[in-house]
Amino acid sequence: MYSPKWYVGLDIQNGIIRAVAAIKRRDGWQLRHCWQYLLPDVVMPEGRLQRPEILRDILNQWRQKLPKKISFRLALPVQQTLQRNLILPSDISLKEPEQGWFINASAEKQFPFNTRELTLDYRIIEQNAYISAARQKDLELWLQCLAQAGICPDAIDIAPCALRYMAQYSGVPINSWLLHRQQSGWLWVSPANAPFAYDLVSANTVVSPQQVISQLPASSITEKNIYYSSFQQEALPEGTCSWDMLAAFRHYHPPLPIQLMEYVIAGGLALRPDDK
Repeated sequence: MYSPKWYVGLDIQNGIIRAVAAIKRRDGWQLRHCWQYLLPDVVMPEGRLQRPEILRDILNQWRQKLPKKISFRLALPVQQTLQRNLILPSDISLKEPEQGWFINASAEKQFPFNTRELTLDYRIIEQNAYISAARQKDLELWLQCLAQAGICPDAIDIAPCALRYMAQYSGVPINSWLLHRQQSGWLWVSPANAPFAYDLVSANTVVSPQQVISQLPASSITEKNIYYSSFQQEALPEGTCSWDMLAAFRHYHPPLPIQLMEYVIAGGLALRPDDK
């Protein structure tokens, strides 16, 4: 009997693991399952993996409950990633591998670390290269921990991109700012039709989404849509719009979580387009 592949997004933050499984159907995506596991605070203080053995044991027990045909997608903590934008020359048409050589050479001037210490990834959208970087030793620690739990991710991305994917599939207009409340603070992402930018604003420095909105790097925020989501049930901040990630799915497998929007990062990873 045919068993469809599961696409599983894995969002691991300080204090909690969230995962979403989705299946591709002929007429769209099916939301298959959502999981949530609590993590002791000592595992990932400030978003840095300090006790991988605890995470490994939890993931190992979870992996044993899953089918074999799975494409895992992981989001690295925002605190462990760097992001830069590079405008590609319009008068030069590059293809791989020359394009990769050009971007890697240009990245040496963009990051505060020696690029030999970094793992680089990039996506090309029109004439822009959006470069993500993580320190190799941090990435290797994550991959080793996951491998010991029987998890080999097909893709590693960052939470801001995952939030964009989920919003795109859910029909959020491309000129919209995204603001997502997490346990540790507020993650904002620039509109999809603007240069890529994001930040995680700590809950220790601001106390309300309105403070975050007032700090967004835009000349006229009032002219832009701001779509808000949260890991918890709360009133919609003034001047923002709500959205529903369930709109991205043609089918779903009940029961659904009470607070589905806390899974937006994991859901965006599950629906993440394959690399070309």
